[in-house]
Amino acid sequence: LKDGDALPQRTVGITFEGAHVATLNTAMPLLDEADIPFTVFYASDRADGGSPSYMTWKQLRDLKKDRLVTLGILPSSYVHMVGQTEAQNADLINKAISKYKEEFDEDPPFFAYPYGEYSAALKVSEGGGLAAEHEDIEVLELSYSDAMRMVRSGEIKDARTIVLLLWVRAEGLL
Repeated sequence: LKDGDALPQRTVGITFEGAHVATLNTAMPLLDEADIPFTVFYASDRADGGSPSYMTWKQLRDLKKDRLVTLGILPSSYVHMVGQTEAQNADLINKAISKYKEEFDEDPPFFAYPYGEYSAALKVSEGGGLAAEHEDIEVLELSYSDAMRMVRSGEIKDARTIVLLLWVRAEGLL
């Protein structure tokens, strides 16, 4: 994408919402080992706040240096946007954009609605998104090799499932 190339069929985008330290400590080493790119979406107020559960600005700056990582923004406060007014949402988004520019000296490449929420009231232009996400979750009992075959074929697309499979291999739990 960064080079303007078309995506191959069955491409999967892996994203993490919230910039949890667990992403940095658990998922990132597995994805780096597998050479799989991913995006981390963060709320700037949490990076400011110093909570041990969320990445700091230093951790986000270090993470951004990794060639496999892209950072994206959430509103500055990690809130349910559907419960805010249009003016409140604009303030939260503008604050997040300003903080990204201040920290990284560039415009943020991506924005995500927190909690995967979206409503028609939040749509500001054509392209918008879906009003709700529908997940068709199926529980399967498979061998590891069959599961990885399904990842490669595109039958398994869920990022959490893929990361779990990589973690199982990395921890030697097979």
